[in-house]
Amino acid sequence: MKELKADLRQFLMTSKQAHTQSGDEWFDVRCPFCGDSDTSDKPHLSIRIPKTDDIFYFQCFQLKCDVHRYPKYSDFIRLGYTNLQLLEQFSKSSQIVSYEKKILDISEGMKYPVAINKVCEEYIKKRTGIIRSHYPMYKIVGNVPEFIKLNELNEFPLTKFNLTEDNCIGFLNKGNTRLNVRKINKKEFRIVDLVKAKRMFEEHMDFEYRTENFDYKREPVIVITESNFDRINSIKQVGEEGLYITGLSFLGIFRVFKKYSKKYHDVRWIIISDNDVDISKYKKNILNKYDYRVKSLEVWYNTKEKDIGDISKPIEFIKHVLK
Repeated sequence: MKELKADLRQFLMTSKQAHTQSGDEWFDVRCPFCGDSDTSDKPHLSIRIPKTDDIFYFQCFQLKCDVHRYPKYSDFIRLGYTNLQLLEQFSKSSQIVSYEKKILDISEGMKYPVAINKVCEEYIKKRTGIIRSHYPMYKIVGNVPEFIKLNELNEFPLTKFNLTEDNCIGFLNKGNTRLNVRKINKKEFRIVDLVKAKRMFEEHMDFEYRTENFDYKREPVIVITESNFDRINSIKQVGEEGLYITGLSFLGIFRVFKKYSKKYHDVRWIIISDNDVDISKYKKNILNKYDYRVKSLEVWYNTKEKDIGDISKPIEFIKHVLK
């Protein structure tokens, strides 16, 4: 493997005019999978050629590109690398094993605070109808400072964000490695990593909720929303067994779809959109690009409010069936 790594570095620097990143493990080149930009001085594909391990990685930062993975044998050929004898050293199976080990997950042992400030408790109940005994089910953190103390997350920047027991709440992702902290008195939120990804190929899982009887074989529904409040409220609004995922932004909805549609095919996709996003955006970025992955696609808008993040406000849907 040592000879292959050295030869690949030489190939990328001479034949592909790669830009190097810190540590000489990452090389930026134009992406042959999506066509990249028109100019060679703005490459979007980052390639990891490892020094101390055997974990290679490809990631393209173009929104339109799906390449964000451990490479296959054929990916090196696609780059134009022709030393097939050295390429035999590359082991696809070792990549798969490494990938399974690099999903960040600290699900076991996470403690939820019992003491919840009345202001935060009422705020959560008003917007979702959820009572405190159900917070762990929906991965809601009702007392962020106490949560940090209970789980000994000493590096959490509480003072920097000016967080107190009565001014914020949080949502945990699947795997409990990220916390979406939201101020309750103004529209301000942050995503804080409770566990740091040391390398680009280490993945945080998404903010999601799976119903108890979720079963891919039963052709379930997969719902994507922008915010965690939208996601939690969509569970009752849709009212079906399925997988409910937060995109965290308009562009995040597309990222989630690209990621999950690789795995789930025969499903009913529902996007519950903010009403300031035109339906043409979903046609262009999902249906026109990934029609082959979609069996059923609907986009729902709340005609009464911007979104469905607060059940104390009116909710009335107009549902667009795109496929």
